[in-house]
Amino acid sequence: MIRLFNVYYPIRTLILLAGEALIVWTSFLLGTMLQFREDTYLVLNFEYGYYKILMVTAVVLLISHWFDLYDPSNFNAKWEQVFRLLLVLGLVALALAGVGFVFPHSLPGHGS
Repeated sequence: MIRLFNVYYPIRTLILLAGEALIVWTSFLLGTMLQFREDTYLVLNFEYGYYKILMVTAVVLLISHWFDLYDPSNFNAKWEQVFRLLLVLGLVALALAGVGFVFPHSLPGHGS
């Protein structure tokens, strides 16, 4: 157990959270690199690409937290966990589509 902000958190939960953040951040970074190739440096540094990717990562982590993906005591069956994972993926896709529709320049790369 690790104490953070006067609350004790299991190490397993923190590792899952950090692992998911790393996977999401890396996937959007690679998507941006594949989309812009030679202009990756310009997009990431001068068009606030890193901040945009961090915003997307925060949205994914918030939605994952709201659906209790880090609390294994809530899962009664394997299919419930699969359902929640697919629900979170669908909601993340809808949330990112909504953010991209309302604020077109808030996401890194159009089509990545």
